[in-house]
Amino acid sequence: MLTLDNSRKHRIERLVLVCSASTPDAARPEHEVQIDFGYRTEFDAADAQRKEVHQHRYTSLDRIIQRDADNGSELNAPFFTITKDPSRAGLGPRISLTERRAGERLMVLASMGLAESTGPKTWRVRRDFENVLRAMQRTADNQKTLVAHGALMSDDRLPLVILDFRDLTALEGRILVHGEEESSGRSYLMPEGTDARVHYLYYTPEMKVARSSGGLKINSFIRLRKLFKEGQPVLDIDELGDAESILHNKLHLRETAQRLVRRGIVPQDGSWNGWLGRYQKAVEETVAALKRQRETK
Repeated sequence: MLTLDNSRKHRIERLVLVCSASTPDAARPEHEVQIDFGYRTEFDAADAQRKEVHQHRYTSLDRIIQRDADNGSELNAPFFTITKDPSRAGLGPRISLTERRAGERLMVLASMGLAESTGPKTWRVRRDFENVLRAMQRTADNQKTLVAHGALMSDDRLPLVILDFRDLTALEGRILVHGEEESSGRSYLMPEGTDARVHYLYYTPEMKVARSSGGLKINSFIRLRKLFKEGQPVLDIDELGDAESILHNKLHLRETAQRLVRRGIVPQDGSWNGWLGRYQKAVEETVAALKRQRETK
């Protein structure tokens, strides 16, 4: 059975109406049909690009970014540069709109840790950003089957961000999935942080050791901290058990609440679903209990 989306139905309906219209000019319906299809196709393409700006997958906008990259730098450099200026002279309306969408896409890549702005219209982009986006896409596409191999995200609204070990200070959360990039063979870990973000983190030597000895299990709650030994950064991994059991671990909840109170942070309900929503609610209730205890003293 052939099924059609609403936009295609609309186009076919226009085609039938135009072709059935009585007119002495036999060429007129054909001309109107060509205009209709051409306009709709261009409109659909622009609408598709608009939707791609915020997607956590490899898109046609990303292909444009790769195509237009300044490859003057060494190919083995970790970054490439790109300029996107929709206002430059000589651009038609369609190309100018594509340039603007690519610029908006670069801003989203920056929020994910895959790019950074180096000027009003210039960006520095991680050369491996395609691999990372495709890995994110596979994880998102496989959410329904992760029950067998991983843990479902608490909420589809959670942003996915790249966490570079050099930028890591501390991170708490539950492990969603382990994976390996097909193109590079690099292993990665994706924890759902208590900061309401899903992090994409490449394996460190410490992770490899922990994983090979049976640690870092799916849906376990972990605390990652970067420490320095003899001037060199190392990853400290603290595994605190099953993520569901941590919701009832009064000692952990109390320690977390005390840290927040000392820092003057008042936890608020983020309206997240799933495990993360339950965790944030448990911490919020523990903070409230601590405040009541202090007020009664």
